[in-house]
Amino acid sequence: MDSAVRSVAGSVPHAGPPPGSVPDTGSGSAVPVTLHGDVRVRLQPLTPADRGLYLAGFEHLSPESRLKRFLTPKPSLTEREIRYFTEVDHHDHEAIAASIGGEGIGVARYIRDAHDAGIADVAVAVVDGWQRRGMGTALLRRLAERAREEGVSRFRATMQWANRPMFATIRRLQAPWRTVSTSGGVVEVEIRLLREPVEWTAPAAARFEAGIAG
Repeated sequence: MDSAVRSVAGSVPHAGPPPGSVPDTGSGSAVPVTLHGDVRVRLQPLTPADRGLYLAGFEHLSPESRLKRFLTPKPSLTEREIRYFTEVDHHDHEAIAASIGGEGIGVARYIRDAHDAGIADVAVAVVDGWQRRGMGTALLRRLAERAREEGVSRFRATMQWANRPMFATIRRLQAPWRTVSTSGGVVEVEIRLLREPVEWTAPAAARFEAGIAG
């Protein structure tokens, strides 16, 4: 349903845990959250048992949504990619799934940098019918909590410069962030994860808007 940022247009780094191993299910159990319209959804660590849920969610992403997440056309996932996205260790690679009534509606994941244990690449995807309802924000906040628990202090996100909904989601995380690089309509930003969210002041909002406009 989502992309592993840094490998969105290339090969998957590995195919998942060794055969026969049982991935850890991460820290904590399912967490209920309330979205706009007083709708309650369930957030929980993604496991291999959620493969069907994950694939069904991917099918409900429009070509435009897939392009925003993978930065390349993505008509389907290979078996290797499916294993990589669903068989995670919940330490260096965490994935949080959102569901309602047994339907997968979103995933947020981080993948720790192999050379800097304090930073992880992050991606968020929400199926089209559930976008703009606060789902992405809820997923990213929960993922940030898990990242801090696992020793990650910074997120790195690579996305289309025109992907304003993702910029807005980062803004609602209420954490310091900076632009690292821009090239060919793609921007890379780094987000510093805080134990407590900072107050979103008017000057901070102005800097954010200026960053988008620039």
